[in-house]
Amino acid sequence: MPKPALLLPVPASPPGRVQRVTKESTRDKVYTSLRNAILSGRLRCGERVKEIPLAEELGVSRAILREAMQQLVHEGLLEFNSYRGARVIELRPEQIDEIVEARILLESRAVRLATERIHNAQREELNAFEKQLQREKDPLRAGQSDFRLHQRIWQISGHATIEKLLIQLTSPLFAMSLLMRSKETRDHHASSPLPRGTHKRLIEAICQGTPNDATNELEAHLTENWTAIRRRVAEFIAREEAEKL
Repeated sequence: MPKPALLLPVPASPPGRVQRVTKESTRDKVYTSLRNAILSGRLRCGERVKEIPLAEELGVSRAILREAMQQLVHEGLLEFNSYRGARVIELRPEQIDEIVEARILLESRAVRLATERIHNAQREELNAFEKQLQREKDPLRAGQSDFRLHQRIWQISGHATIEKLLIQLTSPLFAMSLLMRSKETRDHHASSPLPRGTHKRLIEAICQGTPNDATNELEAHLTENWTAIRRRVAEFIAREEAEKL
């Protein structure tokens, strides 16, 4: 299971597309440089990541670069195809529709199990996590905390296979959200912030309600959030394509 991503600062205007690293740099520093390049928009949504020129630009071996890229694949920021290689994640609304539908099916089961199995210490943990998420002002950190809150619910369910599948399924969703929020942070003229759904009713249902209450709240939570941002995803993709021209 991939370790949770740490929020890394996005340089305002670094030289070149990626920051060159020294020979003493570790895989983690290469990973940091690549992740910053993606979140800053210097490696664009849907852009192919070519190993040879990128390794030369970074000043590292292809082996080290591949290790760093693999971590980004786990996080959903890169996707890998055996024929086309790696590219920065780019999900269109129609693709996300399918992912959200599958997510509801899997996560409903996880939420039902979590509601049946949760104990008092975990109730306190989820409530504290939800309150902390409400207080979070930074949109990038909020997006990452959102993922971690849901992942904790999956862990409480005790169903390791569902947790693994949900991580694989939802990582690209949260990565797209991270890219959008990162762009909004850079573009101060954005019309309005990307919607941030509340988790309060969902957490209350898991901690105090029945399994049916919890699954109903989950479906409402995911459906409402996706309905609110679907148009914004289409607009984001259109802007990215226009900027590539």
